[in-house]
Amino acid sequence: MGPRKIPRRPVATHFCRGAQGHTNSGWTCLSIDMVNHIVGAADTYGSALGLGATVSKGYEKTGKPHQIPYPCPDGLLVAGAWVYDHKPYPLRVPKAPQRLDLHDMFPTSIYNAFTITSPRWFEMLERFKIPYKPDVMINFGSNSVMTMGNSEAVTENFLKKFNFIFSFQLYITEFEEAVADIVLPDACFLERYTPAVSFPSTFSHPQGEDDWGWTIRQPVIEPMHERRDFNEVMMDICKRLGILGAFYKGLNDSVGVRYGGEMDEKYKLVEDGSVFHSWAEVTDRLLKDRFGEEHGLEHVRKTGVFTWPKNKEDVYWKWFNPSRVPVYFEYFIDSGEQIDKLWKEFGGDDFFAFDWSRFKALADWYPCPTHTETDPEYDMNTFYWRAVMHCNSMTQQNPWLDECSQEDPGVYAIQMHTDTAREKGIADGDKVWMENPQGHKVRGWVSLSQGIEPHHLAIAAVAGHWGKYMPVAKGKGTFFNDLVEMDLEHTDPLTFNQDICARVKIYKVND
Repeated sequence: MGPRKIPRRPVATHFCRGAQGHTNSGWTCLSIDMVNHIVGAADTYGSALGLGATVSKGYEKTGKPHQIPYPCPDGLLVAGAWVYDHKPYPLRVPKAPQRLDLHDMFPTSIYNAFTITSPRWFEMLERFKIPYKPDVMINFGSNSVMTMGNSEAVTENFLKKFNFIFSFQLYITEFEEAVADIVLPDACFLERYTPAVSFPSTFSHPQGEDDWGWTIRQPVIEPMHERRDFNEVMMDICKRLGILGAFYKGLNDSVGVRYGGEMDEKYKLVEDGSVFHSWAEVTDRLLKDRFGEEHGLEHVRKTGVFTWPKNKEDVYWKWFNPSRVPVYFEYFIDSGEQIDKLWKEFGGDDFFAFDWSRFKALADWYPCPTHTETDPEYDMNTFYWRAVMHCNSMTQQNPWLDECSQEDPGVYAIQMHTDTAREKGIADGDKVWMENPQGHKVRGWVSLSQGIEPHHLAIAAVAGHWGKYMPVAKGKGTFFNDLVEMDLEHTDPLTFNQDICARVKIYKVND
């Protein structure tokens, strides 16, 4: 093939968590993305290249990681899945659920937190004939008491349903205080191997025309104190339970989904459990499977990254691919009808009366509860933003990052417009309550700014820790997620995303 010229489109639309966190997120995000395709600004020079690696022919000697979209018999684009077993097209057919979150029934969503945080979760499991109930939870590196939504709803409706919880953690968080029976000290990122640093692994791959790069994490010191890598501990536990082979099979099967290509037999973990593989060996086998025998852990650890050339066709793939991108989504209609039929067969309307009318062929606008609130007392829209130095709820305990945060007047504050504050008799530094129509409220202090919409309030990160074992983070910032409702009204039936904006009233603390 000779030289090919592709069009230049110096424009792009993009979205991330902000657009996703609404009850209209499905059609909103799809509409934003469709703008790129309608104006020809998708996967071409100067345009939107997407998040992560969409196309890869793989390292030339192994063909891995491999990911190339292809046309279905109708000519429509079929995109592969790098991390989740969830393809946007064609949709899988809804089926009678086997999972605890009933996710088998909902092919247009990636996950479902709404069901498991319902106070009637166990009733639903019985009605939908799920043959088991949750008994033991294994938690690692997560603080779902703070990160899923309203902490009381998550704790009472979900976490307390488990009879036993053990958690791997760097330090004791609100999760361990509230629900964990045993806490096991996990190794930090400087004490462990990780075969692909970011999750999903596509976040590690260079964008644009830079070379491909596969990065690993490796220990620079031995684990201190009593810390152990949770991967090693989990393998020990599985060995004692006699399910080590099943654990290895799970790893073998998941690698193909997450890391772009089925594993060769000689690099697969032994699935009968007769051999114990260390986590370093697991890392070594994955690297050799992807990049050849000579590029295992011993080779890659010298630089921490394995690189190989990227083709122009990998970057601007759409102009070399015969697939068409749909603008009319008639298959959503079929899926909605299938879900509705299955939902009614199990009597799901006794729990939640979903609005399946959103499963339509053309994008439409649906207001969030914040747009339809009529009580004038709740006159402020609040939202959260991500402070660049923090990663969700896990980094406020870091003293260096905490010091950086305190240098920024907005990170630990509730940001409010100067004129609005004057109208409400609120001054810079005042302690205030923010309360939503459901009666949930959070406390914080105000930082005045003219760089915000007059009737909006901005809160940074998942701060506001109250755990007694987090002395650096405790009492700093505002815990936004207590304003996030885990109910039907605040859930998108298309994606099952939760609404993370809220209408609130703001008033000064009296004490």
